[in-house]
Amino acid sequence: MELNAGAQPDRKPTEYATEDYELIGPRCIVKEDGQLVHDAIHPALMRGEMVTLNFMDVTQSASSFFNFAIEQLLKDIGIEDLRRRLQIENVAPDTHSSIE
Repeated sequence: MELNAGAQPDRKPTEYATEDYELIGPRCIVKEDGQLVHDAIHPALMRGEMVTLNFMDVTQSASSFFNFAIEQLLKDIGIEDLRRRLQIENVAPDTHSSIE
């Protein structure tokens, strides 16, 4: 999974951190990995920046991962702002529908 963040809302996101794929691997399943992603993207989102999570090469994912990575962002960021600022790419269709 690749993480891009740091651009202003009207610009394309720029690379923010090393590829999370190296940190997490091809399975986005456990809540601890979701927390790592949350902690990496939260500051940029709070600054109003655009963030892209690219799930290319991810072979497995689970709701516990997404609950910690994305859902808890709603405590600090409204749903409409989150939808504008966070782009999710290359995620399996069944997973994508469950996180929308």
